[in-house]
Amino acid sequence: MGTGIYKLQSIDMNSQIQLKLNSNWWNLSEKTPKIDEVNIKIYTSASEVYNAYKLGSIDILNTSRNSNIEENIGTIGYNLKETYGREFDYLALNCERDAMSNKEVRQAISYAINKQDIVNTIYGGKYIVADYPLEYGSYLYNSEDGVNYEYNIDTAKQILVDNGWTYKNKYWQKRINNKNVRLTVRLLVDSSNETRVNVANMIKEDLEEAGIQVTLVSAKGKTYDNYINNRNYDILLTGVTVGLKPKLNRYFGEGNLANYTNNDALNILNELYNISDTNTLKEKYQTLQNIYQDDRPYIGLYFDKTTVIYGKNLAGTISPNWYNYFYNIETWYRKS
Repeated sequence: MGTGIYKLQSIDMNSQIQLKLNSNWWNLSEKTPKIDEVNIKIYTSASEVYNAYKLGSIDILNTSRNSNIEENIGTIGYNLKETYGREFDYLALNCERDAMSNKEVRQAISYAINKQDIVNTIYGGKYIVADYPLEYGSYLYNSEDGVNYEYNIDTAKQILVDNGWTYKNKYWQKRINNKNVRLTVRLLVDSSNETRVNVANMIKEDLEEAGIQVTLVSAKGKTYDNYINNRNYDILLTGVTVGLKPKLNRYFGEGNLANYTNNDALNILNELYNISDTNTLKEKYQTLQNIYQDDRPYIGLYFDKTTVIYGKNLAGTISPNWYNYFYNIETWYRKS
């Protein structure tokens, strides 16, 4: 089935799927896999999986972000590798709402949120702090360039001061279009997602510590959908499952959750469909990354994390990534 290294040999959905080395694999002349057979074991519960691993019936397994590895298999007798998952949570800042239309305000908010504290407190350190939706390891993401919005309340406050805001009577205030504007925000979260509600409360505390007053709006079902459809929020806490192909239309395209419009970004999105040259593609994505970081229509929070566990008898280049836990499997072998 397909062009992979291994082909389907047999299936028993009650116990295992057996794969055999594909003698017609297109890259067999360049790489010689050391494993001739792969047995995929099937279990009905996670506890059975962990027990099978401890008994030596499994060489390698991957765990979800919420798994407590130490509780299930202890702390010794195995190797592990951690990698990005595909769940990305972020804030959409409504760029058409009062003070939020000011990019310096959005930048200040970025500095005021302690992402690592959220990850440690809410997720037990099992998520990975991230700012950009391609930060999971995409070749189109430049980790060497860009602004580092690391948590810094003093920087957040200074940005507001430099932009003409004055902190008075427990509010940041500024004269805009001949009227006094207070820096207050409505933060929307889906109340049916208890974890995100807890995150929203921490974000509220962070912003209020910086002097930015926050009203937390928790809604669910049709009420929540109406808030979204009418863009009736200043900040939205939400998330997305990142697809296998890097697309940024949801952030820059029409109808995006931040009500954000940038003609340069729109033009680039249209150009991407006709670009096949890798270097040109990277340049275009770099421009989008720069726009995202400077204008701050969104604030990335974190990705989930997956841990791959494997036994001491499994050797080779074991280097899982966000889309393939079995990357470099052709180099794997079992020690005798």
